[in-house]
Order: sequence, then C-alpha cells, then structure tokens
Amino acid sequence: MRRIWFVVAMVVSLAGGAQAQVQLNVRNCADNSSSRNWSAHFNITVPDWRPLVPAGAIEELLEKAASEALAYCARTNPNVRPLDFFAYVMQGSNQLVHGRKYHGRTAWELYNNDVPGKQRALEAQIDAQKKAAAAQAAASAALSEAAEKAKAIRDKFVSDFRVETFASQSGLKANPFPYKDKVVGVAARFVQMVGDGEAIFGDLLVQRVPNTAFTEEGTIALLAIRVNGLKNVKSPVGGEIAVPYGTYVGSYKCSITNCSDFFGPRTQ
Repeated sequence: MRRIWFVVAMVVSLAGGAQAQVQLNVRNCADNSSSRNWSAHFNITVPDWRPLVPAGAIEELLEKAASEALAYCARTNPNVRPLDFFAYVMQGSNQLVHGRKYHGRTAWELYNNDVPGKQRALEAQIDAQKKAAAAQAAASAALSEAAEKAKAIRDKFVSDFRVETFASQSGLKANPFPYKDKVVGVAARFVQMVGDGEAIFGDLLVQRVPNTAFTEEGTIALLAIRVNGLKNVKSPVGGEIAVPYGTYVGSYKCSITNCSDFFGPRTQ
C-alpha cells in the first residue's frame, strides 16, 4: 500500500491571545485507496512558553491541534480518521514537551516536560530580583537614616560650640591665619597630653583641654577650637617646628573610625 506523507500548516490560539503555529504531518489521510486509520504527527511552535504554565494548558493546546487534524482529514477523506496522536511543542529550536495520545484514551501523556522547570527558574529569578530590590531599598533607607542622625549630631555640635566653619588639619598646618580667631571644627586623632591642659591632636596643639577629656591614645574626635595661629614646639628630632594651635571649645568623640557618625555615611 502506497503511503503518502504531506504537511499541513495551521494556527491555533493560546491563552492570552498568542498564536501557536502547527505543522501537521499526516499519513494516508488523502489516499482514497486506503481505508485504514492513521496516526497524526505534528510540531507545534509557540512564541512563548509561559501561556503553557497553567494546569491543563499544554493538553488544551495539543487537543486543539488534534481537532484540527481530525477536521482536516474529515474534509479530505471522510473514510479514515487518525487514531493516535504524537506532538512536539517547540519554542524556536528548543523542545518544551512531547505529548502522546493513543487510541481509546482520553488523556494526553506528557514526556520531557520542560515548562515547569522554566517556570521554577523564572520564579527563582523574580524572587532573587525582589530580594535584591528589597535589600537595596533597606540599604538606602539605612543610609538615609544614618545621614539624618549624622546631620543632627553636626547641627548640635555647631550650635553648642558656635562653630563657624570646618577645616582640615592639612589646611590649618599649611596656613591657619585665614581661620584666626574663628571657632573651627576639625577632625583629629588624640596623641597625648603634653602639659596641664595642653594636648597634641595630629598636627595640632590645643590648649585648655580638660585633663580628663581624653585618656586613650588614638581617640578620634571632632574638635571645636578657636584658631590662634602658629606656635613653635620642640621637634622629636631636635630643634623647633611651627604647628597650628588653638584653644579648646568643645569636642565630639567619633564612635566610628572614619567619623561617618558625624559626617554621614560615605557612598561610592
């Protein structure tokens, strides 16, 4: 008996309005010399796998394609009808699922179903994105809260000690005179007391420091000092050097090494 293979192209609809392209390969349906029943083989190409996620969506698609096969055969040769159906659902060149439905059975059997795995991967990706966004939002909120607390500390420092401006140690060391007689805020590391009420903070000599205010070498603080100018002090290697000096007005001891609790968090 002569076997005839041919291809019929058709379109079926998916949930949400998307369309699947069906390529139907049928045998003997148009062979009027044969009355035997035949099997229908078809490839279904979908633009997106996601409409196939809901329960029963794959079976519904396969059933629509099978109905098209039955209708086509009924039009071309009413004497025969397909008994068995074999289908491959593809997205591009990737096989999503293989379905079979044999004579006498009402349900489709699915094999190598990759759709649930793709859904799990997508859900994991979305979950990771949500967690990353939540972490970023939490970090941003924490930065904002830290910045607000630091501003409150700075504002209190400025108000309590009537600080007129802020300066760096390097700026005061290079030339303290633009700040002369002004109360300046400057970050500095406590080195040691060098006399009654006199202390070294980094490159600064500060007078009228309360003798019990700083007891640990390395303590980092924001000093409010009234800048007096330069003063000659003995150098560790001999001779004298000029260092900026001022009068102690007040201080804030930093709780974080980089004083971000005072200046606010630093962002990249």
